[in-house]
Amino acid sequence: MTGRSGRLSFGYIGARDMDTGIILPFEEQSEFVAAGRSVSNIFRLRQTFGKDSYIGLMGYRPPF
Repeated sequence: MTGRSGRLSFGYIGARDMDTGIILPFEEQSEFVAAGRSVSNIFRLRQTFGKDSYIGLMGYRPPF
């Protein structure tokens, strides 16, 4: 989702995984471990100042 309100732009990406896998790297081999369900969220805000300047903020909520 993206949008704009005046000089403020925003974006959001969300993902839900029903069967999350994690790869654990070891010295001789890697292991694949099923972690179950997870949800990830990414947020982005950008405020425009003047003609060519802006400041942005990005946030990430790790899977749970």
